[in-house]
Amino acid sequence: MPSGPSIVFSAATKQRLIDVLRSPSAQKIDFYLGYLHVSGFGYGAVADAVSKGSIGIRFGQVPAGAAAAFDGVDKVFDFPAGRIYGSSLVEQALVVHEATHAAKWLIFKKAGIIENDTQDEAAAYLASTLYMMNNGRDWAPGGHLIYVEASRIAGSLLNKKGSIVPAHDEARLRSFVTLHPVYSNMGVAYNSTVYVPSKGWFD
Repeated sequence: MPSGPSIVFSAATKQRLIDVLRSPSAQKIDFYLGYLHVSGFGYGAVADAVSKGSIGIRFGQVPAGAAAAFDGVDKVFDFPAGRIYGSSLVEQALVVHEATHAAKWLIFKKAGIIENDTQDEAAAYLASTLYMMNNGRDWAPGGHLIYVEASRIAGSLLNKKGSIVPAHDEARLRSFVTLHPVYSNMGVAYNSTVYVPSKGWFD
């Protein structure tokens, strides 16, 4: 059981995660990418699960190369050790990214639906970018093509409830996911299901 500073970090991070997911900036996210419907409803469900303790917070077990993660096997969000997570807007956007995975896990797990890794990641990158834009910001210039493409697509979806991501935009974003070292090193290809659900975590 965590003690000392870890309890403080966990409690504060838990509250920040809940606050982010229930914020207007997260709640107004609403789009379809393939069969996935990413919306405030899903983020509210994740916030409720975190509040009730059915999804936990864990520190120091973030997968190599990732900033944060959601582990569907252990039912936890993984964050870096030694500090409260979620203070900056970028970290809050990464919370939304991981919560997109968690929402999918909560909503679709009973149906036994397994989407391609790149589709799941594309939706999460797009959601986190919309969160940034809903706060009047965007990713810093010079980032990976994933962020460049996510920003382009998100700009066309901004403030449009229930928007459908065009198939060609989805395909481009998924292709860029495969080019990122974190995913290529895991063996993720365009149509693969490398880490869903066998490894349980998403980054």
